[in-house]
Formats: sequence, C-alpha cells, structure tokens
Amino acid sequence: MRLRVFKGDITDSKAAGIIISAGTTLLGGGAVAAAVHRKGGISLTAACRSLQGCRQGEAKITYGYKLPARYVIHAVGPFWRGGTENEAALLVSACEAALRLARENTLLHLAVSLISVEDKRFPLQKAVALLAPAVLRGGAFAEQIDFVCADAAACAAVVRQLTLLLLQAWHRGRTTAETVAALALLLTAEPLPEPSRFAANMKAINPVIRAASREAEDWNFMTLNVLADSILQVYEESN
Repeated sequence: MRLRVFKGDITDSKAAGIIISAGTTLLGGGAVAAAVHRKGGISLTAACRSLQGCRQGEAKITYGYKLPARYVIHAVGPFWRGGTENEAALLVSACEAALRLARENTLLHLAVSLISVEDKRFPLQKAVALLAPAVLRGGAFAEQIDFVCADAAACAAVVRQLTLLLLQAWHRGRTTAETVAALALLLTAEPLPEPSRFAANMKAINPVIRAASREAEDWNFMTLNVLADSILQVYEESN
C-alpha cells in the first residue's frame, strides 16, 4: 500500500473513491461535505436523499456523479462532546464502515479526509491518533491511500502518526527497504513522485533507519519518538 499526505481539495481527487465526513442527513454539513454536494451536482444530492440518512458510527456510499472520483463514501462520525459520549468508538466505527464499503466495491485508490475534525470539533490530535491506525488496518486491501488535509497542521499531525506507525511495523518485521520507500513517499502530492526528490528522501532516510536497527535491543517508546523526529527533520529539509 502506498501512503501519501498532502494539503488539498478532496473534491479534485481522481481516486476511485473519496471518504468524507458527513452529517446524519447526508445532505451537507461541513465545508467538505458542502463542496462535495456542490461539485457533485443535483444527482449526488438526490442519491444521498434517497438513502434516508445514516446513523453515527456508520457510512453509506453513492456515485461521485460530476466529481472526478467514481464513488463518495459518506462517513458519519460523532460530534465531540468532551470525550464522555463514546466519541472515540463512534469515530473508529465510522471509519471502519467506510473502509468496508470501499473494499466491497473494490476501490483500490482512496482519498480520505479527517472524519469529524473540520465539521464536528473532534480534536485534531485525538482524531488522527484514532483514524490513522484504523485506516491502515481497514484499508490493507487498497493499493494507494491519500490523506487529503485541509491545512498544514492537519498534514503535520497525520504525517507524524503515520511515521510512527510505519516505524512500528518496521520494528515488528517489515523490511528496511519497504519502510524506507514508504516513508520517502509519504509527503508526495503527485501520483508518481518526482524521481530525484524521491531518491533524495530515500537517501536521507535510509541511514537513519539503519542506524536505529543497530540499536534494536534498546528499542522503547522514547527511541521510537526520537527516530520519528529524525524522519520528520528529513521531510522538513526536503520541502
């Protein structure tokens, strides 16, 4: 699976399917959902209306109609109410439901927005800590997943969380070559990365990973975060 993170407008995505944060009526709500309805046209809105809503923690799918994406998956996450009303479980449930629909429809290239963050006040860091691992678990069938973020802060949060998850997978046995390639690709907005930039990222990341592998016996939470910081420094210097 190729993972990318970039700032952009998910309504411009040419992925097979886009996953957006929706309200229970499926008829708009936040800025992203409103843009999807505006650009998707009246047929998309009519299709959503025919679904007769969707409960929190679930998701429904429509065609994209006038959007470049073939399908839109409308994931209904919770409003944040302080964390006392099962918000975390509902957010993960909505994400997992969306990914099941993507798998059932063989959508191998997905673009994902941060469910419940922009429109339902879910704290960014908390949401990303829940959504990133849920996407990696539930989206394992996909060939490519793009996290399309609204701003630089969201991009930074997603990149850090994915970096930590990729490093954890490497420590559990994923090959160094696979891990370096995945990390080098992470901050690439283009469908195919510019070769020289991709090669430069790989060249910078490779010694960091290999140095860490020599200290595997001392691996702990602190080591993981220090290693992630080193990778993030590579990203900062290359952009």
